[in-house]
Amino acid sequence: YYEPIPDTKYSVVLCFFVDDETIAIPNPVNPDNNTDALYHRLDLLYMNNATEDTEFCRLYDEYATPDESTIKFPPEAFADPIHYLNTLETFHDVVDIELFINDFSGAVANPGLIDGVRTDVILSAEIEEYWRNNGRESVWRYFGTENGVFRIFPGVIADKRYDPTRQTWYRRALSRQEDYTFSRPVPSPFGGGNMVTISRVIFHTRTEEVLGVIAADITELYYYSMLYAEIPECLSDQYDCFLLDDSGYFMESLDNTTIYYLSTFNSNTQNM
Repeated sequence: YYEPIPDTKYSVVLCFFVDDETIAIPNPVNPDNNTDALYHRLDLLYMNNATEDTEFCRLYDEYATPDESTIKFPPEAFADPIHYLNTLETFHDVVDIELFINDFSGAVANPGLIDGVRTDVILSAEIEEYWRNNGRESVWRYFGTENGVFRIFPGVIADKRYDPTRQTWYRRALSRQEDYTFSRPVPSPFGGGNMVTISRVIFHTRTEEVLGVIAADITELYYYSMLYAEIPECLSDQYDCFLLDDSGYFMESLDNTTIYYLSTFNSNTQNM
């Protein structure tokens, strides 16, 4: 149901959900067929001809999988974080991790991950199909859990120290759990230039426990194009427009200078 508010451009919308579905999580959790998780060390997999049917490409001059997500664990997801940080990962390490997180029988030995990590990997696998068929406007789509499990699409290699729970997009979403949150345009750690991250908390349906944060990156150019489509008056010399966050902090100045900068940046990136 919706109803326009007189003398404004807004409407009141009221949505009713017919029913919620509760899905029981078996213990222990085992993956289904065709949901194999791909560990993020694509360089080691590629150099050792262990790619199987995975399609590889170069994205922002890095190994990437355009049709599959990759999984990354922070140091704190390992029983011995110091050992993980001070040891170079090998191809055999990658094989051990992938065998464990994709094991159907539950008989493969744990390569040193804390409890809950494997479950997070399995339960987040369904997101990949949605990402593959939706969200073409975004450059990166990713999901971080409270255990630090990080799934990103398209799949890329992440920094060894990267922990989603310590990132601004994750913490800001936790601070505003009922809202979608937006970041300022900043350089993406995964490549592609300045990005705006849109993030939101994901809850367990029954317990309302925080499971993690889902996020997407859009380019700075696309971000401003959406803003100017909604408020074209800011392109006029008659107005000075400024973007503030919900705490009243200044984020961006919306003016013709911004448009000039973005058009120049876009031209340069196309010629590179």
